Formats: sequence, C-alpha cells, structure tokens
Amino acid sequence: MVRYNPLTNQIIKAASRAAVPLLRDFGEIEKLQAKRKGPSDFVSIAYKRTEEMIVEDLEKAYAHFDFMLEGKGIKQGNTDVFVISPLDGMTNFFNGIPHFAISIAAKQKNETVSAIILDVANNELFIAEKGRGAFMNNQRLRVSGRNQIKDSIFGSYIPVYGSSTPEYEEKFINQYTKITR
Repeated sequence: MVRYNPLTNQIIKAASRAAVPLLRDFGEIEKLQAKRKGPSDFVSIAYKRTEEMIVEDLEKAYAHFDFMLEGKGIKQGNTDVFVISPLDGMTNFFNGIPHFAISIAAKQKNETVSAIILDVANNELFIAEKGRGAFMNNQRLRVSGRNQIKDSIFGSYIPVYGSSTPEYEEKFINQYTKITR
C-alpha cells in the first residue's frame, strides 16, 4: 500500500465522500434538475453539492488555504490554494456517459504539490505528489519507452459545440499539429 502525505490523504477523503452522492445522481440522471447556463455549460444540484462537500471538508482541515473554483475567483496573495473541478466531464455526466471525474490539486507557495483525479463511475483514483510520481489505484504509473510518434497514442480535448471560439479551436488545432509533426 502506497502511503501519501497528509495533504493528499485529506484531498482523497474529501473527493471520496463527495463521490458517493455524485454516483447516486449519475444512476438517476433523469431525475436531476439541470439549469442551462450557456450552450454547453450546465449547472446542476449534483455539481453544486459536490463542490460544497469538497470545500467543506478541505476547509476544516486546511483553513489557511484559498480555493480556486470554476467560475469563481481566488483571494489575492495566498500561495496555498486548492484548485477544484467538482465535475470534470459534465457533458458526459448529463448524457449518461460514465466518463467524468472529481479533480483537485493543492498548491503551496505557488507550486503544485499534490493532485488527484477520481474517476467516479469507473472507481479509478489517479494521484500525483511532487517528487513521488503518479499512481492509479496505488499502482505506480510509468511513461512508456516509445519514442516514435507513429507508435504512440494521443488523447485530446474535443470542444463541445458552442463551448469555444473559432480562435480557440484554431489555436488548439495548431498546437496539436505541432505535436504530431
């Protein structure tokens, strides 16, 4: 069993607690009351509850940290910050596709020291700690030895219709093309 630092353990605990009702809501997706905030940006009861639960748990343990939440600012000057996305993959969630996650990172002195991604529906927990590497469900992750692009697989972000500007999409395509050349 891998032992993580206390900060990482608290992040895992907060995400795991918030995942229970989130998974229950996913199982009853038709009952969720979603409110449309933009063309592809939905706000739901599940999203808000997940965010509130995570913040509540982390605030109790690390009151001196600030929070960077989606769509909300952060206090100026504090170098200890939790960066939280309570429902990454919201479009998938609302469409019943089991690929969404809770993502939390901790920065101390403006440096990311710990991060987790909890893939709620698939029960996969990805953890990274500065200087210790990355793990999935307590198994160390390693970079492959492949050094040829033709032998590699790339993952990419595909913008949801209406969620980005033509300028952003052009920039994304240009960056992707540079990588694959």
